[in-house]
Amino acid sequence: MADKTDLSFKKIVGRQYTSTAKEWYEEFPVKPFNLNAEDIWMDDIPTIPPTSGTSSIEIYDTITLQEDVTVNYEKCWLAENPVGTRIGNFIPPRYGQGYTVRVYDGSNDEIFTTDGSGWFFDYTTGILTFDSDPGGYGWDDSAFKIKVYRYIGQTAANITIASGVLSASDITNDSTVSGVTVKDALEDLAGAVDIFRFKYNQHLITVSGTTIYSLPHSPVDDTVQVYVNGLLQEPGIGNDYTISGQIVTFSENLALDDVLLASYIVT
Repeated sequence: MADKTDLSFKKIVGRQYTSTAKEWYEEFPVKPFNLNAEDIWMDDIPTIPPTSGTSSIEIYDTITLQEDVTVNYEKCWLAENPVGTRIGNFIPPRYGQGYTVRVYDGSNDEIFTTDGSGWFFDYTTGILTFDSDPGGYGWDDSAFKIKVYRYIGQTAANITIASGVLSASDITNDSTVSGVTVKDALEDLAGAVDIFRFKYNQHLITVSGTTIYSLPHSPVDDTVQVYVNGLLQEPGIGNDYTISGQIVTFSENLALDDVLLASYIVT
C-alpha cells in the first residue's frame, strides 16, 4: 500500500503524493484542504452510478493513464484527458460502492484492491500509485487503465448573485400552490411594484393611554402586525384592534406603561 504517513503529510502541505522517494517540496502542488467555490459540488450524486453519462457525471470505461516518468519502476500514473491535461474530481466510493475505481494492466487484466503491489488511487487528483513495482507482481506495466466516474456538474463557483431591482413581472416560474402560480401570487402581493422596494418597518409608538394611535407610514394592506407588551394582537371588529389606513384603534384603552410595537411593509 501507499505510505499513508507520507501521503497525509503531503496532502496537508498541498502537495501531490507520487512516491516516498520524493521529498514534499519535490512533489507537484495540488489543492490543499481549504475549499474554493469550485471544490463544492452542488448536484446530487445517486447512490447507484448511472449507466450512461449525465450532465453531472462523466463515465470513463476505460481511460488509459499516463506514466509519471519522474517516478521509478512504473509506480505512478496520471489521469489525463486529452494527453497532457491532468484531470481529477473523480467520485469516491463514499457516494456508493459502485463508484470504486477499477484498475487494469496493459493486457486488460484487473488488479484488485488486495493485490500485493499495493496500489492506491487518489480520486481528487486522479493519480494511481503503486507501493511496489507492479511488473514484479506479474502485471503488464506497459500501461495501466482505470474505470471510474468523474464529477462534471455544477459547483458553488457557478452560482451567480444577481444585482439590481427584481420586479414581480420578472418572475416566470409557473409552479402553482393551491392553483395559484408563484408569479401571480407575487404580482398580487407587489401590485406590480418592485418587490425589493418593500421592507418591513418596526416602530415603537408612544402610548398615551387612549385607544387611537397613528402609524408613521402608510402600510401595505394586510401586512400590519401589532404587539402590546410583546404579545401579538388580533385584528378585526370584536377583536383587539381595527385598522384604517394609518390609524389603529384598540377595543380598550392602553395603559401608560404598555409597550406598543407596530410592524408592517411600507410601499
